[in-house]
Amino acid sequence: MLPNLLSTLRLGLGPLAGWAIVDCGCGLALWIFAVAAITDAADGLLARRWGVVSRAGAYLDPLADKLLMLFAYLGLWLRGAIPGWVVAIVLGRDFFILAMAAAGLLLTRYREFPPSRLGKISTVVQALGGVCILLACWQGREGPGWLFWLIAAVTLASGMDYARRGWLLWRLRQKM
Repeated sequence: MLPNLLSTLRLGLGPLAGWAIVDCGCGLALWIFAVAAITDAADGLLARRWGVVSRAGAYLDPLADKLLMLFAYLGLWLRGAIPGWVVAIVLGRDFFILAMAAAGLLLTRYREFPPSRLGKISTVVQALGGVCILLACWQGREGPGWLFWLIAAVTLASGMDYARRGWLLWRLRQKM
């Protein structure tokens, strides 16, 4: 299925983007990251439009997103293009979500952990933010400070939303 192929491509583009940011400069990295971000938009759209949503895709897509952001944001931090506190928030939220999903798999019967609306918005903001920061870097400028705050705020809001949803699932489990 093409949507899963696009997610798999993004899995490979994440480390490649991180490497390009650190070793090759922001121009090449911008293109790699932008293509990866486009595959993220395309895979979900195609899966829904063609009615080929799969369990594998439901796991593969968020994993590919998290790896892309991991490598890209670490690369941007190593390059000095983004403050470490932003990277800590982005990666901390992703590790928190993965830990919650693992706990959910171990402690409950739930096997469906659909992304929240805020989670999707956070991914879009992080991807567009990464493109803007890479573009500024490519032009020899610093990324705008307000963008770092926007990325952090949306990411934190998303993390709190996932924590709320996880708490509600846990409470529901206690009542069963």
